[in-house]
Amino acid sequence: MSRDGELEAEPSSVHHAQIAPEPELEPPVLSGETELFFGMQGDRLRRRARWAGVILLLSPLIPYETVDDVPQFSWQILSELPPAAILAAFALSLAGAAIGAASVWAKRSVVLALVALTALAVAILVGTIGAGRAAWDVLPLPDSLTDRPLSLLLGMAMAGAGLNLAFKPHTRSIGRILLASAFVVLVAFYLWPTRGERPIGTLFGLLLLLPQLPGFRYVLGYGLILVVLCFPALVAVLCGVLALTPPSREPRLLSWAMTFGFPALLALFVFRSLLLHFGDSSLPGTVGSVAVLAALLGVGAASIERIGELASMRFDDPERGSGWSTRAVLLGCAAGAGSSLAVAIVLALPPKKGVAWTLGPPSAERDRLFGELLPSWSRMRAHWDRSLRSGSSAEQLVELKAKEREIEQALAVVEPDVKLTVLRLLRQSRDLDLAGRRWFRLVSDVNEANRQAGYPYYVDPSFVIRSTRDGLDRRVALRTYRIDAVRPVLAGGQSFATLHVRRLAGSGGHERLLGFSRDVQPFALVVLDEIEPEVSEWQKLGTLSPPLCSSSALASPANLACGRALARVLDTGSLNGALVAVTERHELQHQIDGPHLPLAPVVRDALAGYAPPIRERVNRELSAYLAELATPAGPVELGLVAFYRMSLGRPGTFQHFIALLAVSLLADVPVKTLRSDAEALDAEFTRLFALDRAALTEHARRAYRRGFGVALADVTAAP
Repeated sequence: MSRDGELEAEPSSVHHAQIAPEPELEPPVLSGETELFFGMQGDRLRRRARWAGVILLLSPLIPYETVDDVPQFSWQILSELPPAAILAAFALSLAGAAIGAASVWAKRSVVLALVALTALAVAILVGTIGAGRAAWDVLPLPDSLTDRPLSLLLGMAMAGAGLNLAFKPHTRSIGRILLASAFVVLVAFYLWPTRGERPIGTLFGLLLLLPQLPGFRYVLGYGLILVVLCFPALVAVLCGVLALTPPSREPRLLSWAMTFGFPALLALFVFRSLLLHFGDSSLPGTVGSVAVLAALLGVGAASIERIGELASMRFDDPERGSGWSTRAVLLGCAAGAGSSLAVAIVLALPPKKGVAWTLGPPSAERDRLFGELLPSWSRMRAHWDRSLRSGSSAEQLVELKAKEREIEQALAVVEPDVKLTVLRLLRQSRDLDLAGRRWFRLVSDVNEANRQAGYPYYVDPSFVIRSTRDGLDRRVALRTYRIDAVRPVLAGGQSFATLHVRRLAGSGGHERLLGFSRDVQPFALVVLDEIEPEVSEWQKLGTLSPPLCSSSALASPANLACGRALARVLDTGSLNGALVAVTERHELQHQIDGPHLPLAPVVRDALAGYAPPIRERVNRELSAYLAELATPAGPVELGLVAFYRMSLGRPGTFQHFIALLAVSLLADVPVKTLRSDAEALDAEFTRLFALDRAALTEHARRAYRRGFGVALADVTAAP
């Protein structure tokens, strides 16, 4: 009511909200000790973020490996890599840039901590995704660029952060939670298998191997590896103990050891190099890898510690009055991480498999183009390349240009798209640093144009990188084939295909390779004219009296049983067709498996001391050879014949070892028994040859599941 006695309109609630804004919250008041620790921790985080950001930003300058005493750098392989792998190769550098920038502009330390943790997690995940995609391509990413287990890094960082929090009364409960979590994560690291192998198994394998090593050099090398592998276990034990009985005073030395002890141990390899070789070209790469690991652990531990300290204050941030809000930073980090991972996943989609190729008739002119002129040009280009590097290439260049003009004239008989792709191949191949991926793309464009035109010609690219004193030497070549048949199939609901090909006159071939497959290509190949000599040899053995699978071996029970199996196939009159069928099934399995086939335990155990590339090759070939025993509607005993003939090779050779592993899985007998007891191996072969086709196929399926943990794919003809 007004002074004049008139009623006034009551203002609405909206007007109340406008008149009475919500007051700003004041930062919490801290005790002197808490404020001191809070400020010291924030300063430590900012210092670590600055030097770690610089190290990560400059990480591409670190050699990722050394080949023939020549350092190799990431920028040298950029043209070889798909976009997802390029992103992976520079993920840590981008993370370093983000962390360094945040250390300068972020006014609140929690903002810096959130940005740092997000950047590190995204970098490691993007690296893993990109490495998986690169494995499908011409050149995989080196392990030194991608092999940083997230569980190990997280566990070590949580251990260092938890110890720094556990001794302070106001953060003790958070510190104990972090220490317990670090214990769980590190134990999981040892128990969780990677490519079929658990780190705990590697640790015990090294312990058993150490007393058998022949000299001090080997003991020193493997001993250092064992010490490094044991360190996270020691940290896990300490975390478990300290989570139960946290320290009452600041354990500075132990905290430093938990955070930086692992890279410090890796630095012993630098000392080993100096001790044994007085240093070599691998030294910068080792030092750089140690620095990167220290940067990851240092900034990771400090960031987790800062967030843990704020959690103990219920996220009542003393620095709240300046900079962005925590909610805005969390949303920004989530959006950045989500978009980065989404881009990496989309770029990392594996190549599509299967192809439809309607074959038209060949012609003499096109036979000459693809069978004579292109292979001849490929050889001339290789000769010119070598001569140019040695400084005397004028004559070879004249010959090369003359051959290119001859090819251009021959292109008058082909479709315009085919002509365009061949000319592009000729012109862009003048680059001495021609990348393998670009070479494969140029040749693949020719094949795609042939497919669109219905031409029955396939051009097969090959690419080899060799290291020289002058840098990387890239050798490219091609072989040409006429396609006799295209066979589309379905396996596990996915489309695949094989091409049945014959080498064109004038072109070189893959000697003694009945078929071949590349992950980057959408099909496998069966080389019919390489199968025919094999058929002739097997026919001679099958017509002996008695029939045998090897004339150089004694007429053992297994050799006789193998000979009878071979003779049964000969009686059907279809040995050539049977060998084509099992070869096709073998190469299709390579296409189905791809580069990420689980590592079979039998391969892991038998090749524990071998380099990963050897184990991967044995693993993939074992899978493909076992698949031969499940060839649809085919004489699957031919696959067993192949195993027996391979087992007669010199012990220690690749094929001999594949045969032992296969029989070990088929008969469920340890490899050591078969390797040391020739009679036991002979008896198992005899028993397997006594099985009928259905039983042998069922044995193969069970063996495959036992070995690889997955079912062997059923292959059917595509409609």
